[in-house]
Amino acid sequence: MAEIIRLRGDTLLAGRIFAAVAVADSLCSLPSSKARPNDVADFKRIMARVPEYRQVPHFEPRWQEGGALTLDEATTSAFAWSAKQSERASIPSGIG
Repeated sequence: MAEIIRLRGDTLLAGRIFAAVAVADSLCSLPSSKARPNDVADFKRIMARVPEYRQVPHFEPRWQEGGALTLDEATTSAFAWSAKQSERASIPSGIG
């Protein structure tokens, strides 16, 4: 979700969510055998780009903020963003 948010232009929120996910992943004790191989590969591919994103000046402070979020807080932020995008998509052109 963080990558979609980043691609849609909200690098500030994406930075926070990427960081929260990275922290949660580092604390996760589930063996990767419990995850679907495609999901693990996608996760690793996306997270491999994060060091590059962190070079963007306004991304790094959000990364620091995101590291302090719980995974629930990050998930709530991502879903709120998604709901906002859905609302915008449902408003007819020329209104709002």
